[in-house]
Amino acid sequence: SYPGGKLDGVGPNTGLMLTLHNWGGTDCVGTADPRELAAKLDVVALCVNYLQSGKESITGPEPYDFGYLQALDALRALWWLNDGLAKRGKPFAPHRTFCTGGSGGGNVTLMANKLAPRTF
Repeated sequence: SYPGGKLDGVGPNTGLMLTLHNWGGTDCVGTADPRELAAKLDVVALCVNYLQSGKESITGPEPYDFGYLQALDALRALWWLNDGLAKRGKPFAPHRTFCTGGSGGGNVTLMANKLAPRTF
């Protein structure tokens, strides 16, 4: 979600923000609404369907790894967003990078901060 709902809303003070769903959820379920975050905080807000999103978290054969692999998925998505804006020549504020999440998404947020502490 872009500030103002469009890529044109991204400017030199616009930051980046991950908003991560709850355990067993998908998309933006159980986390802060990316449209509201983009509008109120001047960020490009991104939801991530990471490893074991949805029913796979319950029925999949792999055990839960405490959020490490999910955090790596989220960090890759953040890189993708950063890279995409840079390749389009869009000015933005990469030093304004944030992450939030609800329930299990909060745990993934914590793991992302542990794995890449200078990112946020």
